[in-house]
Amino acid sequence: MPVIILFILSAVAAFLAIRELSAGCSSTTRRVLTASDIIVSIVAGYLIIRAMVLKTEADTPEGIMAQMEYNLAIMAVILPRTFFAVLHYTGRLIRLRKRGRRRFFSAAGASAGAFLFVVIFYGYFFGRFNFRYEQVEISLPGLHPDLTGIRIVHLSDLHLASFHGSSGKISEAVSIINGFKPHFIVNTGDFITLGHREYGRFDTILVRMVSQYGNYAVLGNHDIGTYLPGDYSDRIETTISEVSELVNASGYTILDQSNVIIRIGDAKLALAGVETRGRHPVMIHAEIDSAMDGTENADLRILLSHDPNHWDDILEGQHDVDLTLSGHTHGMQFGLLTRWFKWSPAKFSYPRWHGLYREGNMQLYVNRGLGVLGIPVRVGMPPEITIITLRSE
Repeated sequence: MPVIILFILSAVAAFLAIRELSAGCSSTTRRVLTASDIIVSIVAGYLIIRAMVLKTEADTPEGIMAQMEYNLAIMAVILPRTFFAVLHYTGRLIRLRKRGRRRFFSAAGASAGAFLFVVIFYGYFFGRFNFRYEQVEISLPGLHPDLTGIRIVHLSDLHLASFHGSSGKISEAVSIINGFKPHFIVNTGDFITLGHREYGRFDTILVRMVSQYGNYAVLGNHDIGTYLPGDYSDRIETTISEVSELVNASGYTILDQSNVIIRIGDAKLALAGVETRGRHPVMIHAEIDSAMDGTENADLRILLSHDPNHWDDILEGQHDVDLTLSGHTHGMQFGLLTRWFKWSPAKFSYPRWHGLYREGNMQLYVNRGLGVLGIPVRVGMPPEITIITLRSE
């Protein structure tokens, strides 16, 4: 109810402010501005009311997408309008000159509100599906010659409800992944956001991903039902079982505190995985030693671990892991990525939030994720499919 009240108040205040500011404009301009404002109000109101009245299980794709679009309406419409209205009427209250600072307040509010609306609009319609295929070469000291050139496609954080109504985007990603003819496909978790119903029939699409030596995955903290409403502790094991069955049906072998040894020529590659539980900032990581047990004679050890902050434990424990692959951060779905510079507010919670990191002979790569969480928007932080090629240093 508070959101509905704020929506109505911001809509009325913004409408009156627009009418006042456009008083000196042509009648056509006034009609266009008024009509645009009304259309935005209708769409935002629909998204808010739909989320509030929709009766469905919390973890259905429809329910999760409706909640994310509810958040979208708040971020893209209510907040910009409120900001604009506050600045505009502040200018009026302090009774500054008609063409002086009062106009400045209104112009600043209108500009900031419009900018935020356009940025979020772009992030919703274009940014969240603007897949970027990062081709990364990772040099490893003493890499066995038979492992040189191995291609690993790394995926993470699908949050499959993100693709509700847009399953063609997943199919598009699958086709391009297969075009790289990977030796391995790995997924570092968070297939879902809340519960197993979110999965829908995406397993029938994901299973089309093909690699020479197999597809492997670990479960992230969302995959065990951490964020289901109520006391999730009662349904952890049930959710793990349900999600694991769907992940297996998607063509993945789940590495649950376990590993596989794959022979490639005369080399042995160990691929291990650990499960992640909890929620930020209290994350619970499974025991590394049990996952790595039996890999002592492998020529290369790769660990799948959902949370990149787990790497601190790996380094501190001096575990013999050559390469760790993680996700989890999403790059906060907002930031700036260029060839020379990268920044995201994710850095304040995750010192290693995206890209390749190295300490001695141990390396970590963090994937930005393919789906979205919370709000269906990505701005300056495109969804990522990583194609890793192993090289000898």
